[in-house]
Amino acid sequence: MLTAMAESGSKEVTAAALLYCVTTSCYVSAGEEIDVNHGIVDVFAFQEALLIEAVFGIAILVMIWVGFRKWLQHKERMGRLIADQNAAHIARVEQRLEAVEQIVSDGGVKALPESER
Repeated sequence: MLTAMAESGSKEVTAAALLYCVTTSCYVSAGEEIDVNHGIVDVFAFQEALLIEAVFGIAILVMIWVGFRKWLQHKERMGRLIADQNAAHIARVEQRLEAVEQIVSDGGVKALPESER
């Protein structure tokens, strides 16, 4: 239909009709192989898509790396905090143990007589 209009000299070929023929491959009949001849625009569009995917991939890897480092720093801080708390607790236990040892070395606790209990 499009070629008939063009051959008859009619200049009324609309852009929509041309776009339809380009997108639906109306120039190739059934059973014929389509020649894959991408233009330079298609090649650049594919490379651009790969570039965008690479950028997003790298960004995700960087975010994972930063998150992992922050998690490691948090674990180190919590380890130091727990170690400090344990050291303070051990110091208190040692003080009480020294007090008990002092009491035992001084002769111990004197028992109350049976009548005062």
